[in-house]
Amino acid sequence: MPTIFENIGNNVEDAIDVNDVLRLAGLDFKVNAENCYYMYDGQPELVPGVLANVREDTGEILGVVSNRYRILQNEDAFDFVNYISDDIKFKKAGMTYNGMIYIIAEMEPKNYLGEDYRNYVVFRNSHNGKYPLQATISPMRVVCENQFNSIFRKVDNNVYIKHLSGFESKLKMAKQVLKGYAKTISELENRLNKYVMMPFTQEQFSMFVDYVFPITDEMSEIVADKQDEKRNILNYAYKYDDNQNYKGTLLGAINATTYYDSHFIEFFGRRTNIIEKSFIKILDGMQLTNKLLEYAT
Repeated sequence: MPTIFENIGNNVEDAIDVNDVLRLAGLDFKVNAENCYYMYDGQPELVPGVLANVREDTGEILGVVSNRYRILQNEDAFDFVNYISDDIKFKKAGMTYNGMIYIIAEMEPKNYLGEDYRNYVVFRNSHNGKYPLQATISPMRVVCENQFNSIFRKVDNNVYIKHLSGFESKLKMAKQVLKGYAKTISELENRLNKYVMMPFTQEQFSMFVDYVFPITDEMSEIVADKQDEKRNILNYAYKYDDNQNYKGTLLGAINATTYYDSHFIEFFGRRTNIIEKSFIKILDGMQLTNKLLEYAT
């Protein structure tokens, strides 16, 4: 079953460094800041205080920003990634509809509770001010290919990076990411061990399904049918074979909601930009899993 991480962006697995990644993903472009104008009485007038960040190769406007904004070219923004680890594996890269530039890399896999997890780091930046330079740690349970971002409730799995130039500074940036990565992966193990010991019965899970996807007499037939489809998917995930060892625990419920959040496009993939929107939601917090943790803890 393909995951959102597998469906998005360009394959860059053959890349040996960040420059290769950018070239293979079509992200090796320059960005220039240009003045903005408006027409008044038939004449162009300068818009004070703002600049348009424009792709040099295509002329596409990537964002309109304050004149205090400083452009960080893609090759400069992500160059520090080359200093993180020789074991890092580049997987995907691209730019989303809302201007988020990203590189997905895979770190060393781990085993928790007798199950394999892949540990991804997503490096992000933008040219419109929406996304500062950051690294998001996103583990995935291999058996069901569920992303586990939202298990870090109240613990930030993002590392925000202040860009600095020079070799020593890039090493410092790389160490900052590795430190954040180690902290997040350690916290993942702690959370899994905690949640597998916390009771959460099938009856409680059914009550949670009613809470997040209620069906009422006031709903139209179309809305009620959509709610029923979502309920069926969530219940299917809870009863799935790979979750049998965890039913009756909070981790079993989490496995179900992370399945729903991670495979959203498989069920509702007809909307515009659905893959990219789902990808961003996973990185910024998985909605249904967040609701479960708020509900249960």
